[in-house]
Amino acid sequence: MSHKTFGLSANEKAPRPPPTFKDGNYQINWVSAAVLLIPPLMVLAAFLAGVPVTFNTMIATIIAYLFNGFGITVGYHRLFSHRAFNASYGLQAALAFAGAGAFQGSIKWWGRNHRIHHRYIDTDKDPYNATRGFFYTHMGWMLMKQDYDILGHVDINDFHCSKLVMWQHSNYFPIAMMSGVILPTLVCGLGWGDYLGGYFYAGLLKVVLVHHSTFCINSLAHTSFGGAKQNFSLKHSSHDSFLCALATMGEGYHNFHHEFAQDYRNGIQWYQYDPSKWLIRLFEMLGLARGLVRTPNEVIERNMNSVQHLKHADAILRLEKRLQQMDVAVSDVWTWTEVEERVAKGEKLTVIGDYVLDMQKAVPSGSGYTHTDKKIVWYNAHPGGRKMLDMFVGKDATEAFTGGIYKHHEGAVNLLPYLRVATIKRD
Repeated sequence: MSHKTFGLSANEKAPRPPPTFKDGNYQINWVSAAVLLIPPLMVLAAFLAGVPVTFNTMIATIIAYLFNGFGITVGYHRLFSHRAFNASYGLQAALAFAGAGAFQGSIKWWGRNHRIHHRYIDTDKDPYNATRGFFYTHMGWMLMKQDYDILGHVDINDFHCSKLVMWQHSNYFPIAMMSGVILPTLVCGLGWGDYLGGYFYAGLLKVVLVHHSTFCINSLAHTSFGGAKQNFSLKHSSHDSFLCALATMGEGYHNFHHEFAQDYRNGIQWYQYDPSKWLIRLFEMLGLARGLVRTPNEVIERNMNSVQHLKHADAILRLEKRLQQMDVAVSDVWTWTEVEERVAKGEKLTVIGDYVLDMQKAVPSGSGYTHTDKKIVWYNAHPGGRKMLDMFVGKDATEAFTGGIYKHHEGAVNLLPYLRVATIKRD
């Protein structure tokens, strides 16, 4: 017997399937489950118990949401994971502190998973593989223990060489508690005496909101929900969406981001909602950031044009298939003698290019982009009238069609396949 079995060597093992809820092949990650599920339950219990919702505390909640949210989008994501700009040490430390309060893990853990996601997108090596469904990519992947022998591998030596990143990783929990819970609680308590509101709303509710806002980058931004489009690549599941940008603090132009991950922008147009981009520009103006990476416009335009070309080619292919389904595409080849014989029997045939056209053939009458059962006979509907068409019955009308009498537009050219009954055999 060969030393190979089903493509594997004798020393190789078949790859393990990834953990999945569907088949019960998983182990619960109790730490992540607690972080994701306990805060919303505590907030709900506090609200039902009558912990008041004050105006000042709600303002503090919004500010805390922005503080920790930008810590993820500007810090964890664009600065540390993609190195889209350089930041002063003070700004790095502030973003590391702010991002920790989102309770999404350390920079090292978060950045490693995110780099794996970019390198192995939409495969089983991607920790939040979008092909496994919305719930899985949104939070399901964190509720189960991941098998890191299955996930892809990426270089994170820059994290290991950063004393700040490694210090944050080693001391993550106390930093996260201070940034995400203790600080907003103290602000509300010392500021206007609302310690309970500060803890439950500016602290825990804020954590829930930041969680699901940034989780949408992995889930919602990889769907076509709300008219999301793929403007820069069709090779992966990411989409561009204004609605998703609103939900993710500017991270919703995700198709662009997956093509040009090191660009500090997600929304490249001035009017596109990307507050993370605006904040980075502000840091640059203040001298706290430099070296902002911008993809050349020509490269971006080339991507966009390539995608449009592929979409148009696909649309033409789909139309061709529809023509075939309607028996428009024919394989018969006729000689001029056959055409003349048929004309002698009363058929209204003419030739344009290589097509033999039957001007009495009924063609579909469309309604918008949806074909109906209605038919029209072009011999009766031609704007030049029957006498004009009769002039070319049994003749070659190519020259007249292309400018000899009237230079027909693209719409008329695209109608010809519907009238075609054969191909002319020319000598």
